[in-house]
Amino acid sequence: MRTTLAIGAFFLAIAMAVMAPEAARVIPLWPNGAPGFEARRNEPELAKDYWVRNIHNPSITVFLPPKEKANGTAVLICPGGGHRELVFNAEGVEPAAT
Repeated sequence: MRTTLAIGAFFLAIAMAVMAPEAARVIPLWPNGAPGFEARRNEPELAKDYWVRNIHNPSITVFLPPKEKANGTAVLICPGGGHRELVFNAEGVEPAAT
């Protein structure tokens, strides 16, 4: 049930990002943090060099193309690292920005 809810929220967030103005670029998956992590919600994320850890309020960052290149297609990029850390820049931001 939680997986279905998370997948539904993800696709809703993508649809909202496509229809929303350019200012809405970061979309939280859950408004109050991921379920089960309420007690750790206020712990800061840790970021160093190429990784980010301690993410309790996951989000989707939207990179929109220039209007002359936009064709309605979307690509989802998920940075690697699994449960320990996210390799955010090299496997997330850099491929999305190109």
